[in-house]
Amino acid sequence: MRKIVKAIPQEDYRLEIWFNDGDRVAVDLRPLMNRRIFQPLWDKDFFRQVELDEFGGIEWPNGADICVDWIEAEIDRQRPRVKSA
Repeated sequence: MRKIVKAIPQEDYRLEIWFNDGDRVAVDLRPLMNRRIFQPLWDKDFFRQVELDEFGGIEWPNGADICVDWIEAEIDRQRPRVKSA
């Protein structure tokens, strides 16, 4: 399983995620931010307080956290789809 080694907050509520295999992606967190625990992230100062947790995911001071599995699924969901002929 890949591990997150860095999470850099962007101004548009995306996180630039760096993995231990060298992959780097941007993940839009706005789909989560209507849930109560994630609503404080609308405050950009709070959003920038993201940290890595001990389990390889990311977290904020209020206890909001996101696991690597959700991030991987969101990367796949947000990736543009190529239509086959």
